[in-house]
Amino acid sequence: MKPVIRSGSPADAEAVARLQGQLFPDPWSVADVTAQISLPNAILEVATSAGSAPDLCGYALGQVAVDEVELRSIGILPQVQNQGLGRALLIAWEIRAKSLGANRVVLEVAANNMPARALYNARGYLKVGHRLGYYRTGRTTAIDALVLARALVD
Repeated sequence: MKPVIRSGSPADAEAVARLQGQLFPDPWSVADVTAQISLPNAILEVATSAGSAPDLCGYALGQVAVDEVELRSIGILPQVQNQGLGRALLIAWEIRAKSLGANRVVLEVAANNMPARALYNARGYLKVGHRLGYYRTGRTTAIDALVLARALVD
């Protein structure tokens, strides 16, 4: 079944933290996710499986500050990756950010995360910076981050 994308809430924090634990070597705790969701102008879009007991299969989380929005984390359940869900979530998240006054998105992505980089490239994100050794926690070797940005246009 096709996942359903909806606005998230603090009630989704545990599921987001659990998914992060499956995807990242340095996942956020439930408290970390709750804190992010609780920030002013936070945006959480989630994708859940359809059915009577929906399970979280993806999320996009960030925050609008004045006219810019930062995508802080996005993740897709491994079983449903490469099926367009990341793109759909990102688009829903960008639309919500634009509705809150953002006209530009900024994000960081691990330089070696080729699937995410392909997604961002396809959406028109451009490299605006490079952070050496940015990702360290939970890794044996530090990984550079690329800073990407894109204008949110109609």
